[in-house]
Amino acid sequence: MLDGEKFVRWCQQLGLAEPTRKYIEVLRTSPPSPVVRSRTGNVSGRYPSRKMGVTIQFESHHNELAGIYEMEYDPDVLEYYDQPSGIKLRYQALSGRKVGVLHTPDFFVLRQTSAGWEEWKTLDELVRLSAKMPARYVRGVEGQWHCPPGEEVAQSLGLYYRIRCNVEIDWVFQNNLHFLEDYLQPSDLDLEESVRANITLVVELHPGITLGELLEQGYNCDEVYSLIAQNHLKVNWRNVNIAQLGWQLQIFPASQKVGQTETTKWTGASTLELTPNLVDLKPGSLVVWNGKSLSILNRGETHTALLNEEAKVIQLPNVALWELVKQGELTGVVSQSSSSNIVNDLLAKDRRIH
Repeated sequence: MLDGEKFVRWCQQLGLAEPTRKYIEVLRTSPPSPVVRSRTGNVSGRYPSRKMGVTIQFESHHNELAGIYEMEYDPDVLEYYDQPSGIKLRYQALSGRKVGVLHTPDFFVLRQTSAGWEEWKTLDELVRLSAKMPARYVRGVEGQWHCPPGEEVAQSLGLYYRIRCNVEIDWVFQNNLHFLEDYLQPSDLDLEESVRANITLVVELHPGITLGELLEQGYNCDEVYSLIAQNHLKVNWRNVNIAQLGWQLQIFPASQKVGQTETTKWTGASTLELTPNLVDLKPGSLVVWNGKSLSILNRGETHTALLNEEAKVIQLPNVALWELVKQGELTGVVSQSSSSNIVNDLLAKDRRIH
């Protein structure tokens, strides 16, 4: 949420008039309108929003709740409020009579560069309502629904009024949000920087690597899912079902644009064997550079410490390390278990020398 100073700057950036700014200020500190109740065919409820620090009311699990999930994790959405104070809509009824009704939209949303009311309806509801109130619910030429009287009120305040329809909902994306929700929130799972750097490096070197291949290298699902949720790694959120793909989920660097057609065959490497082109850079792993064996001592954010056969520590910038791996000049070894033994031997040798 925006603090006082950031809210003032946001209002200035949008060029909001004083009446609009005051309306939003009151809305931000006011409780929602009367509690939402279930309607026929719907199950109402409350969603504990961490973005807003309060519970958000919804009338339908399959409509408004989906909208809440979108807003909760959409970086464009700064704040959102359920059941804001009502606005007066004026339009011509089917009978031809001019009417004025007090309308409470589902949400008021503050976005990076705009703000306004959003009303969620199912397509069936909109078709039915447009027959009863054709001046209030209008379907545009491209299929987008509009509420002209709501848009008129919004325009007078420099805001927007938007009808949201259930056909907009991306259910693949929704399922992925549900599946990774625990990782999308702050938690006790605080990854060490070396773990984050190591996993992201492996993915940088092998775009499209599968979750299964990462797990076979000794990482775990919590680590990988956390990095995906926090945008350190990228997956195709809107085109693949993360839970259903399981070990065959393809993972890409955060900087890479992910399309819909990437396919990488999962090699299913065994736990103790690394594929020839996959270098294990976890602390304790053994690598070969220029015909010499070295072990990984530590993976930092900018440098990696390696121990050579003479028990000397080499500090190698990660950028240089990436290039060596990409060029095939620094390679992994077949047996992961043997690297631990060699590391212990080198450390013992170091103790004897000193």
